[in-house]
This record gives sequence, structure tokens and C-alpha cells, in this order.
Amino acid sequence: ATALASFGAFVRKFVPYFHDDEVFLSLHISWLFFRQLVLYHHPDLHNQLEEAGISPFIYATPWFMTALSSRTPMQVLLQLWDRCIAR
Repeated sequence: ATALASFGAFVRKFVPYFHDDEVFLSLHISWLFFRQLVLYHHPDLHNQLEEAGISPFIYATPWFMTALSSRTPMQVLLQLWDRCIAR
């Protein structure tokens, strides 16, 4: 029960609001912000993805919905989560 409560607190803090409404408005806003971050930090990658018709919806949704756990190796994921929690 403690592990489940801890995970619930983690999700509420680091993946807030994504599951709160039927239209996933906060998830859509996150895609827009993420698209801008990729454009700012990696414009060539952004342009290549846009030209190929690949939106953040396709590649970022699993990351956002699972706090990066869907496709990240466990050792890397735990290090990343540790850094997030430490902040």
C-alpha cells in the first residue's frame, strides 16, 4: 500500500492533469510546448520531423503519459526520476 501511495504522489506531482479531462487539454498544451522546445534547441530535428509529418503527438505521448517510463531503460529511468525528485 505504501508503494502505491508513493507512486500516486509521484504521478500527481510530475504528471499532473494529463488524465483529468476527456479532451486531455493539458496534454495538448504539453505537445505545443514540447514542439517549441524541440524547435528552439534542435531546429534541424524539428524541421525534419515536421517535413515527415511526425508530430509530438506520435512520439511524445507515451513519454508524457508514463513519466518517461514507457520506453526508457530502467536504470536510466530511475536516475532521471531521482533527479526530478531531488529538485
